[in-house]
Amino acid sequence: MNESTDIVKSESGQSMTDALEIIQSRNILFDKIMQVAIRATSPGDWINQNGKPYLQGSGAEKVARRFGVKIFDTIIEREEIEDEKGKYYLYTVIGKAALSDRDVIDAIGTCSSRDAFFSHGNKLSMADVDIGNVKKAAYTNFMGNAITRLLGIRNLTWDELSKHGIGQNGKATIKYDGGASKAATTKKAANAEQQSKKPFWTSDYNGKNFLFASVGKHFSDEFLLNLGFKESKTAGKYFTTYSQEIEGALEEECQAAEVAIREEAASNG
Repeated sequence: MNESTDIVKSESGQSMTDALEIIQSRNILFDKIMQVAIRATSPGDWINQNGKPYLQGSGAEKVARRFGVKIFDTIIEREEIEDEKGKYYLYTVIGKAALSDRDVIDAIGTCSSRDAFFSHGNKLSMADVDIGNVKKAAYTNFMGNAITRLLGIRNLTWDELSKHGIGQNGKATIKYDGGASKAATTKKAANAEQQSKKPFWTSDYNGKNFLFASVGKHFSDEFLLNLGFKESKTAGKYFTTYSQEIEGALEEECQAAEVAIREEAASNG
């Protein structure tokens, strides 16, 4: 018997050749799924998190729609925890994500009111933190984890993304070295504002998108507060959860203010 031409049979009767063909077919399918998933996103849907790409909630939703991902059996739990620093809330979201009856996974997402973005570096008390935003962030984290795990697009590298047109340059960067580094998110947002000519900008954190705006020639405190903005730790800076409607209102007000500024400059010229 020629061992080099023998086909090794498994206990189930499946040949090694058949098994390899199945593996190769799955690899091809996986590559196609990853390609479609990544190309469903845009560069703005990814951020640089500790040197690695992280898909934000906006991108996860695009991918979910493209593949018809079903999210179900979600449960949201809130714990009130107390330690030497005081009380805080922890939201946990668990649920299932599926592509079909056979492709189903369990996923989890968490967020706490101790998160430096919400508590300004733990300088705000639990009563001062918008618990609704913490809950939404936990759900966004759950969605991101569920979709990326289900489609196998977790732990990608920037090199892998670059093959599909997603570059690292110009993307927001978040580092998690502890509470102090998380608190630097507000500072990063301020730097982003300085790089933009507009008095408002977006910033993504933990898969959630926020709008920031500064008071000045374009916006007044009253205007921003009426839109639902909240005052940040930095004087003259306000923030709110992102929405296209609010961004549109900011754009219109900004353009109107620019016209008034130009007219004033012309009259004084």
